[in-house]
Amino acid sequence: MKPIIRKILFRTSLLLSVITNWINFYSQSENLEQLYSDSLFTNPTYSQEIALQMSQSSASDSLKSEWLKKVGIAYYYGADLDAATDYYKQAISKSKDPIFIAKCYSNIGVCFVEKHNYDSAIVYYNKAVGQLTETNHPFLGIIHTNLSKLYGDLEVYQKGVDHGKNAVYILSQNKSTHLSSLGNAYLNLGACYAGQDLQDSSIKYNGLAKKIFNETNQWSLQIASIRNLIKAFDIKEEQDSVSPLLQQYKNLLKTQPSDYYEMFFHQANGIYLYKTNHFDQAKIAYEKALILANELDNTVLIKDLQQNLALVYKKMGDYEQAYKSITYYHQLNDSLEHIKTGLKILEVEEKFQNAKKDKEIAILNKDIEIAAKNTKLQQLEIADQNQKIANRNLMIVSITLAGLVILSFVWIILKRRELRIKTNWLTSENERLKTERKLLQSQMNPHFIFNTLNSIQRFILENDTKSATTYMGKFGKLLRKILDFTRTDSVTLSEELSVLESYLGFEKLRFNDKFSYSIEDQTDASDDIELPPLITQPFVENAILHGFKEIDYIGKVNVTAKIEGAHLYLIITDNGIGREQAKLNSDFDRKSHGIEITMQRLKSEHHLNEVIYEDLFDSTKETSGTKVTIKIYLD
Repeated sequence: MKPIIRKILFRTSLLLSVITNWINFYSQSENLEQLYSDSLFTNPTYSQEIALQMSQSSASDSLKSEWLKKVGIAYYYGADLDAATDYYKQAISKSKDPIFIAKCYSNIGVCFVEKHNYDSAIVYYNKAVGQLTETNHPFLGIIHTNLSKLYGDLEVYQKGVDHGKNAVYILSQNKSTHLSSLGNAYLNLGACYAGQDLQDSSIKYNGLAKKIFNETNQWSLQIASIRNLIKAFDIKEEQDSVSPLLQQYKNLLKTQPSDYYEMFFHQANGIYLYKTNHFDQAKIAYEKALILANELDNTVLIKDLQQNLALVYKKMGDYEQAYKSITYYHQLNDSLEHIKTGLKILEVEEKFQNAKKDKEIAILNKDIEIAAKNTKLQQLEIADQNQKIANRNLMIVSITLAGLVILSFVWIILKRRELRIKTNWLTSENERLKTERKLLQSQMNPHFIFNTLNSIQRFILENDTKSATTYMGKFGKLLRKILDFTRTDSVTLSEELSVLESYLGFEKLRFNDKFSYSIEDQTDASDDIELPPLITQPFVENAILHGFKEIDYIGKVNVTAKIEGAHLYLIITDNGIGREQAKLNSDFDRKSHGIEITMQRLKSEHHLNEVIYEDLFDSTKETSGTKVTIKIYLD
């Protein structure tokens, strides 16, 4: 019995030793992880050493990849972006987890943003999206948020809006755990709408962001949303809405003083005071902002404040100071443009160096591939010789099998060629249809622009420079919206109605208030309904040009949007002379090119789309106007 007891005791002590070693290892890992986190911001070099040591001692690929990623993070905080990118790539090579890989790709994208290499940043953000496309993982929403911000900063606003909407959709489904991220998505989406001059949408999403940041008590993001709202209301000339936002901004600064955010507060307050005709107070506010901007060496804001001060000095009659400020503004602006040019040169040089490295790697890989093929050919030759020596009697069978294989290959090649021809034809046909649709869309915009330029020319010929200037300003804003629309195949109903309202206001000015108008949205879902851009404008233009041409009373144009069944109805009514009377006009026979194009666009979108004309009559059966119904099928 004694030998058995000794064996049991020996094995028990051995097991306890193994367990103790495991406990010590994990305890040491936890201690090192804590040390890594504690020193990440204060001493990133020490965090790099810890993470490198753990990556080398980790037994499994999953642990190794996790620590390699942490090495990359430490290098990022140490401002060595190239090293950070390299370790993120090493981490990716050791992992098979798509979520982990997506996070590493996203981190690489952040590094390229820091280096102002935005093309590469977009590539890696999209690689991250590709890892999670088939999921609704919350991190996919965060990546879309990053892309929305990046495209907004690059002034590619429509793409920023598209990614912002994707981010909001995904993060809304994970609101309980990612509320702050949802707030960021709202914030970026609002900024992109502001870039498109769609201030109502900007106010809506910045308001949602502000509500979340108030709930999560995120001080800096509260201020960011308030600043965006102030800018939007300022553009809309709604100063009554600006005043309470400035007070909220001021209250936040009292809880957590910051020279940086106080600087922007004084500038926003100065703009408000200037627009409410308190020029002395506006000057004081701008000067406070200027002191802080100089202390923080914020050249961009110093430039903007000089322009603000020039306007104030001009209003106060101090033309000497106004001249000095505007001169300094132009000097700073030229200097900043020079810096931007230098950054672009550096960016191009970096892209060239990266391309050069990629080319060298490609050549090396090609050499390796050729060597492998040569080795394989040698092995095949040796095997062939051995086969001939060992299996002479099977030569006929081998030749027969080889013939069958060749025939199979020929058949496969012919089938693949046939498939490739079919694919190329389908691709070509698809591109042709896309090109036709783009052509139809692009033909409308010159039609409208030429009419507008003729009107501006008329004002100038009549020496009505004030009207020409006002008209040109509104035309510029409207043209910007129209150009944004030409970059996309579809817009939301709210965006379409917003541009239509701008156009009607524009035409009302051109015709000296000869008509009034109203736009009514009965859909309650205008942000979700999509339709071809500028689909209503030619019909409204036709009502104004032909319906109101010879009337001696105030014309009316009413636009109503509603949904019935599977169709969106856009109804345009006017109280003009009617179609029969319009036919008597000398220019009625000239077919409206804009309407013809629009009807072709509608039919190309869906065969159920149509346009219906109706004459309107009063109680005495006299013509009282025209009704046009645009019927659009909703998928």
